[in-house]
Amino acid sequence: MPRSSRSRHSRATRRSRSPRAWLLGGATLLLSAWLAWEIVHNTAADTLVRVAPEAALAWRPNDSEAHARLASGALAQGDAERSSLEGIAEDARAALLADPLERSAWQSLAIAADLGGDEARAEALIEVAARRSRRDPLAEMWLLRREVALGRYSDALAHADALLRTNPRLRAPVTEVLLPFLGDPKAEPGLVDLLVANPPWRATFLGDVGAKAPPERLFGLLQAIGARGTAPSGTEIRMVLDRFIGAGRYQVAFLAWLSFLPQDQQPDWRYIQNGDFEAPISGQPFDWTIGEIRGAATGRVEEADGNHVLRVEFAGTRVPYRQVGKLLLLPPGSYRLTGREMADGLVTERGLAWHIVCADGDRREIAATPLLVGTVSWRSFEILFDVPQEGCTAQSLRLELAVKATLDQEVKGIAAYDDLVVERVALPSRGS
Repeated sequence: MPRSSRSRHSRATRRSRSPRAWLLGGATLLLSAWLAWEIVHNTAADTLVRVAPEAALAWRPNDSEAHARLASGALAQGDAERSSLEGIAEDARAALLADPLERSAWQSLAIAADLGGDEARAEALIEVAARRSRRDPLAEMWLLRREVALGRYSDALAHADALLRTNPRLRAPVTEVLLPFLGDPKAEPGLVDLLVANPPWRATFLGDVGAKAPPERLFGLLQAIGARGTAPSGTEIRMVLDRFIGAGRYQVAFLAWLSFLPQDQQPDWRYIQNGDFEAPISGQPFDWTIGEIRGAATGRVEEADGNHVLRVEFAGTRVPYRQVGKLLLLPPGSYRLTGREMADGLVTERGLAWHIVCADGDRREIAATPLLVGTVSWRSFEILFDVPQEGCTAQSLRLELAVKATLDQEVKGIAAYDDLVVERVALPSRGS
């Protein structure tokens, strides 16, 4: 075919296809515009649902989340007028018509019914919300308070357990609800049963109770747990003792500590318990407490003959050392502190010594042992001291590095102690 003929045929073909191409192009543009509108429409609606649900309904009149947010938002404003409650219920029902699984709508219906005085309907609705999701915190919290108000403590504890397991952020309000259980003969046994099972939230719950409840309540709770054959942990016991000690109730703290000791660990009523370091160190205030610090390793160690001693090894750095101590309860009078000590290459400006300081009052120092320094084979030491008549209900016995300046804190070498004993002596008090 001649070139001129092919050219005319090509132009004719393009002219014959132009209307179809135009229609396809127009349809594509319309589809693109519609898709763009849907994207803008849905994006705007999704944004408005969270910030302005009423405006979102202008875009999507049947949006379940928008209706649910309107209902819960009105409840949050605390408007309990009859007309408002009816509007809240209407929004909640609209949300459920659009999505029967919208759990917050069930919650709003229940709370509106409760505020309107229909307790039976409120309880039925909130149970529906809870069944929709056992992790629903609002429903569980509502049911927890409801069961407590009705005196159904076992059911209340089931909801508390669910909340504390799945929503740790709610532990403060849950703890507030459970605090009145302490000391209540009807409510506390169920709480004890739950704690004996050692749920994962037990430690934090007892910590919160220890911070908010009177120490007697926490002590009674731990005693009840122990009576069920599950001994409280050392940390839990320490919480009780610290509360009593912080209030200056040293004798009560001491008796509480004794009550938690197993029968085979009951003290021999010496003024210094475990002064021979033969029993494991519990970290309780009336036993030995040992704090960790960089540059020193402190612990109870066994020697070749099976005897146990307190041993401190210093790494040759500056250490503000005062890591070993215990509380004493010495009545006013005259006393003798004895013990044994040794040192191996203990290099420091001044030395180590035991100090006894009044734990209350003006915290005056009433005794200090001679300084230990250098290399010394096992030897005995002894000092006499007086406990004043007033302002010294309890005493702190502590091992400290003697310093006058920061440079004095540099220390290396080893020190060890054993057989610490305090005895009362028949000497007239030298006064305070």
